[in-house]
Amino acid sequence: MASCDILIIGAGIAGLSLAIKLNHEFPDRRIVILSKEDETQSGTWHAQGGISVVCKSNDSFESHVNDTLNAGAGLCRRDVVERVIRHAPQVLRDLMDNGAEFDRDASGHLAVGKEGGHSQPRIVHCKDMTGFHISTSLLKTLKSLSGIELLTHHVAVDLITSGLLERIKNNASTCYGALVFNKKKRQFENLVSRATILATGGVGHLYQNTTNPSIATGDGIAMAYRAGALISNMEFIQFHPTAFFLNDEGAPHFLITEALRGHGAYMVNHQGERFMFNYDARGELACRDVVSRAIEDQIVTSGHPCVYLDCRHLDARELAIRFPTVYNHCADRGIDIATDPIPVVPAAHYLCGGIDVDASAMSSVRNLYAIGECAHTGLHGANRLASNSLLEAAVFAGFCFESIKSTLSSIPLRHDAMSSRTAYSLVGSSPGLTMIRSKVRQYMSRYAGVTRTTDGLLHALNYFSLLSIKFEDVYSNSFSPELNELRNAITCARLIIKQSLERNANAGTFYNKDLNLNLTSPA
Repeated sequence: MASCDILIIGAGIAGLSLAIKLNHEFPDRRIVILSKEDETQSGTWHAQGGISVVCKSNDSFESHVNDTLNAGAGLCRRDVVERVIRHAPQVLRDLMDNGAEFDRDASGHLAVGKEGGHSQPRIVHCKDMTGFHISTSLLKTLKSLSGIELLTHHVAVDLITSGLLERIKNNASTCYGALVFNKKKRQFENLVSRATILATGGVGHLYQNTTNPSIATGDGIAMAYRAGALISNMEFIQFHPTAFFLNDEGAPHFLITEALRGHGAYMVNHQGERFMFNYDARGELACRDVVSRAIEDQIVTSGHPCVYLDCRHLDARELAIRFPTVYNHCADRGIDIATDPIPVVPAAHYLCGGIDVDASAMSSVRNLYAIGECAHTGLHGANRLASNSLLEAAVFAGFCFESIKSTLSSIPLRHDAMSSRTAYSLVGSSPGLTMIRSKVRQYMSRYAGVTRTTDGLLHALNYFSLLSIKFEDVYSNSFSPELNELRNAITCARLIIKQSLERNANAGTFYNKDLNLNLTSPA
């Protein structure tokens, strides 16, 4: 049994930002951050584009709000959108105070780019490695502080919650920490805390094509669901339109940043024809859901396995300077982006739903917070506006901090709390487990991907329901990190499919062919 004052599960921009703020406020409190792998395996670390911030005189909060609402297809919470966007300049200052550096123009002002769905250039970036630079600056700050422990290769298995009688008495479940597995020592430990924060990222590795790091198996969402938290909008999976095409199932697909289209790159089919204006008046700068469905339509219609991003009309030297990560990755694959089109396909990129939280990032389970991609805040609605994700994560880390700051001293530390499941038999990975993980990805890509059908969703629901029953005894008695990920993936798959079946109108990233609406979303 071990204890801490604050337990943060996840080491991306949300978790790191929160830990730093809490340490400044509570230097004598013990703060523990868990990372399932090492600290480089976060969605933030791999984010290329940037963070959307109103910072130019020809831009406005109102314009950014309207762009976000339009992208969200009418399903955003306007109060949340306005609050987040108005906090963006302060978040940017905080990041720079923690050492993050962003590109500047010739006059020394912040350089801003334009991405799909934005009416104005407002994407603050560091070349095409923004997330990497934000992560490294936050980690450097964090490691200079005492009172914060970053435990890598630690798997959160389940949340420790109140018993049935206590739940009935309080009319709600309460979180007291988590059961944790140390991968290096191969040991379990109950880690109790006053406040527990899930910052575990998304669900990309439920799909065959994804831009997400391998840790993105929906762990935080599945744990919260098992603890009784409300989960919603799981049907809204944003597929990034332009991931580098490769035939390697399960491997993260390299993201070709949207900023490249903002820079002037064209989308062309295998015959070299631009096609986006056939689907949307904004062409290549339409929202991601529109571009992804257009690409899938081109692939299905033509039988060609991908489409192409064409930069051949752009300045070669400027491309190499502005997009070194993309330039070098493509070069390693034998493609010179100045002379060769880049093969691309849509890939699962971002979850717009997740654990329901209030304005303070608190879930429906007491003392359990969620921030970042695993949280459903109401900002994104049916589709996330490009580069609003890093913004949301950092802003809600601040909201979460304010809540914990005002309540932490009143929350008791329950040293007697422990997980109801402690007798796990450790098992190794197996070919059978790998095969099932592959099957999960195939089913989700085929039946719950860019486009869906009611029959397909029902077929997938039946498959995952039977799979869940089949493995119920295995999950209760056996453990391995791989088995734990499969358990969480199946839980999230069922949530995505069930909530897809409950959705009776197409909107944003959700498109069911049987609902007979057109291919485009609102402009």
